[in-house]
Amino acid sequence: MTGDERRRGWRFELELPAAVAPVGPLGLSRPCHLVTRNISASGAFFKTALPYPVGEQVQIELTLCLGRAEGSAVRGMANIELTGTVVRAQADGMAVAFSNGYEIAGLGEVSGGMEHANLVN
Repeated sequence: MTGDERRRGWRFELELPAAVAPVGPLGLSRPCHLVTRNISASGAFFKTALPYPVGEQVQIELTLCLGRAEGSAVRGMANIELTGTVVRAQADGMAVAFSNGYEIAGLGEVSGGMEHANLVN
């Protein structure tokens, strides 16, 4: 069975900004600002020259730019906060398998206020 056959769900080639921080015994460390190379419902690959070691628990905040409403120049933004485990580390990045829980916070419109709509799984 190849790596592609083991994956659950579709994998999308998307470059999304993310803050990734290891979760150590003393809590969160300072986050690294990375970009995804690809993402699926079960995990993502983050581009970095300094990947965390396999088995490292991480907290992730992904930023999504949502589509524009028809006839509007304003775009919405959302953050997805979740945790995961580094499952592969290589010279150009690291693969992280997501844990089950997540939180989505709507950040309102780019040009306006900070309207929040939280969804928790």
